[in-house]
Amino acid sequence: MPNIVQRRVLTGVSTFNKLVIYIGLKLPLIPASQRSLVAFAAISSATGQGYTPQSVIDTLSTLDAWWSFEVASCSQDTAGVTPSTIGGVIGRCVDWISGLVVTQASTSFKPTLRSNGADFDTVDDFLQGGNILNYASSFWCMTSLSLTSAKAFQMLFTRSVASDTVNFTDVQWEIRANNANTAYQFAGRVNSVLQTISSNSIATGQNYISSVVVDSATGTNFFNNGSALGSGSFSPAGTINPLTVNFTIGARSTGTFSAAARIRSAMFKSGSLSTSDRQKLERFLDRYWSTSLIA
Repeated sequence: MPNIVQRRVLTGVSTFNKLVIYIGLKLPLIPASQRSLVAFAAISSATGQGYTPQSVIDTLSTLDAWWSFEVASCSQDTAGVTPSTIGGVIGRCVDWISGLVVTQASTSFKPTLRSNGADFDTVDDFLQGGNILNYASSFWCMTSLSLTSAKAFQMLFTRSVASDTVNFTDVQWEIRANNANTAYQFAGRVNSVLQTISSNSIATGQNYISSVVVDSATGTNFFNNGSALGSGSFSPAGTINPLTVNFTIGARSTGTFSAAARIRSAMFKSGSLSTSDRQKLERFLDRYWSTSLIA
């Protein structure tokens, strides 16, 4: 909640402008140029739902990371000096919650920025953030994306190293599309056993807002465009075994099993996420990217 000084700042301005100011106070890493768009999406997503736009911002503030692939957060170079342009490369993207950075120094491995996300080229594009998002038990990922072409396996978000095999020892966890994009999979080394859980069917060329909810004591639940998309249990259950590996978007750590996807946003949170908060953020991302997937 705003303190007494912040509440005085909010006095006497419109409801919309109050929300924009609140975003700046609650989520200061969101660029000023994007706060109005965030406010519009929060208001639109909250309309008729029984919660306030401010509560959407409060839920966003609980995240560990939110990478939004757009001009305001992307740079051509790894140092963040030259902003990316539409149709140009992405060498760096900064998340809007914690300031976590993913980069790519090699020009040939850089994804391409589009007006509605980042294109990963199916060959070798990826971004890497080092030893971050080192989850050991429960966590949650939500992404707005489309799978642009079918591949046997493509990695969306991983904490693993390169390998020529799909399942191998040097993986902590990864979220991927499998079997020519017929399903999502979560693969994780739980209780020292590499375990894989698959979703129900997905398809190439469709816009999705997809969530993967992982609880190492139980299993994984998948959601797509607000609806359940299957689940599975871990056996044996336990904890996700720690590894010192790179967090990578769009491939394993050196480009193997690269994604053929347009990724608009990627959100991560440790611990559990309530059903109401998941639905709140699904509706928010849908409004933010104008994908019209969730009523």
